[in-house]
Amino acid sequence: MDRSRAAREGRRYAAFYHGFKDCRAGRSSLENPYPPGSKEAAYWEIGWKYAGDEP
Repeated sequence: MDRSRAAREGRRYAAFYHGFKDCRAGRSSLENPYPPGSKEAAYWEIGWKYAGDEP
């Protein structure tokens, strides 16, 4: 894996994990800190929804 791809995947994972932690902390889905329409915003939302589906 080249360096740029590793950096991109790392940012996406970080956004997912940030969304997961925000949901667990009780934050609203409207508090997405990433720019609307960005891939990071989408991954944050996926992480947020994933945490909400966990028991």
